[in-house]
Amino acid sequence: MSQDLEQIARQSIQYNHRLLDTLGKEESVRITHNPEEDVIKKILSLLPKSNEGRLALTLLIGFIAYEILKKD
Repeated sequence: MSQDLEQIARQSIQYNHRLLDTLGKEESVRITHNPEEDVIKKILSLLPKSNEGRLALTLLIGFIAYEILKKD
């Protein structure tokens, strides 16, 4: 039984060495774009494009901020 465990352990160690050798040969990955920019672009795409929509959104945000500050 102990010989079986020893053989399994040796095979596992050999497999781990091969795996680490393989991973060590791979090129490093470079991020070509900034993920934060993607999030900002997605949020901006949700905002209104017209001046009237922007004005309505600004008024809504102002009203919410006023209500929050008024409660304190």
